[in-house]
Amino acid sequence: MRQVVSLFGKQFVPAGDHVAIVSFSTFSQVLSQLVAIETEEDRDRLLEHVPNGVGGWTCIGCGINAALQVGLKKRRALLQNESDAHERPGP
Repeated sequence: MRQVVSLFGKQFVPAGDHVAIVSFSTFSQVLSQLVAIETEEDRDRLLEHVPNGVGGWTCIGCGINAALQVGLKKRRALLQNESDAHERPGP
């Protein structure tokens, strides 16, 4: 999963966009607030927050709720979800 998120962050996030990282398993956690992506160093610093592994349940709803709270600070938000797509348990 770390490789997918890193690839997305390095190749598909245009300069000037703002990105946050939210992790979710049994619960959700904001790993990085919104950060402006202007340089490669910005990307690298942000991607340092991507976890090396996953575990626990897959509470997608918890992750979406946390992402929406972070994204509400901006006028629009794109949610990129990387998971096994099974909601267990719900938020």
